[in-house]
Amino acid sequence: SAGSGNPQPVALAELPDETKLYSANQGNGTVTSFNTIDMTVASIIPTGPKPIWVVARADSQRIYALDQGSGTISVIDTATDTVIGTLATNLTPNFMFYDPALGRIYVTGTNGSGGGVSIFDASTDPPTNLTPSPVVISPTIQQCGSAPVVPVSIAVLRDGTQAYVAGYQIAGGTICGQVSVINTTGNTVSATIPIGSSLIDTINNTGCASARFRLSVAAAADRSKVYAGFCDGGDIAVISAVPLSGSPDPPNSLITTLPAPISAFPALPGNTVPPNQNPVFVFAGP
Repeated sequence: SAGSGNPQPVALAELPDETKLYSANQGNGTVTSFNTIDMTVASIIPTGPKPIWVVARADSQRIYALDQGSGTISVIDTATDTVIGTLATNLTPNFMFYDPALGRIYVTGTNGSGGGVSIFDASTDPPTNLTPSPVVISPTIQQCGSAPVVPVSIAVLRDGTQAYVAGYQIAGGTICGQVSVINTTGNTVSATIPIGSSLIDTINNTGCASARFRLSVAAAADRSKVYAGFCDGGDIAVISAVPLSGSPDPPNSLITTLPAPISAFPALPGNTVPPNQNPVFVFAGP
């Protein structure tokens, strides 16, 4: 049980010490704490109206719950399972990433001026906002022109030096994907990498329009590459991050795109081959 109403759990985070598991329940505005030994409910924690993501601090003493309804982060003390503070993201947020290297929280989302990323220093308690105005994610010059970018996913290199933000633009029936690189020393965008465009499939029920991650991004453990899954494009972009010795690829450049396997959908008009499958989440192993 996770409180009254339909909890609709949408994200999980386990403490690094493996003692508790936390569930964000967007349906009833709570976070549930479970004991991992017997998976019994330890606490039901009221947060904002629509929690959508949770992350754990490296020392296991804090859980951070991102609320899309209020645009805030709830700071939860894991010893008492109570909210001890809230942080304004200055965004309508959609995703949160915790970087243990620098002890930072990154939040993607949109506001009245377009897409952005808010960054918090979680090595302090409570966390401090390093970006009172979110880092602006601007569009690249491609088929979608100046349409606003919707950032929906972020990954940080293992040493914390660069953050990679996956976002998309929509112009008419075309969707364009990009990955923006944030230099974490100054919290500024240092590069933007177009990863392609695609006509939006209005014939087959791909699910991309309602997918939680229309684009998703993950970083390789050795920092050499970043991978971006593009639901509408039906492929995964491979980006050079910190090239290994002897690599011919410059940093922060698109190396190639890997097409997803062929789907079971019928071929689109003018084509004889069915469209590719639609990746909705990409994950890089250790």
